[in-house]
Amino acid sequence: MELKYHVGDKVMIRPDLKAGKVCEMYSGPMCGRYTYSITPSMTQLAGEFATIERVCDGGAGYRLEEYGFSWTDGMLLPADLNECVCTSLL
Repeated sequence: MELKYHVGDKVMIRPDLKAGKVCEMYSGPMCGRYTYSITPSMTQLAGEFATIERVCDGGAGYRLEEYGFSWTDGMLLPADLNECVCTSLL
């Protein structure tokens, strides 16, 4: 199974990250078998855009150019820079 994101892809860190939640990979060789936990520091990056730098741990996650940590598919969203991304104020 192919990874959802590839080196150089632009992504957005999910705006709804919750510290302590465990997110898994939904693609690649570790699909459903590997997870990373969301740290409080990661939640401070919610809604930010980043670039995939490399694949980690044999396909268990990604490393972003702009930020540390290891990220899974469940923590990221595809970034279409031609669209406006808004958060509800309600």
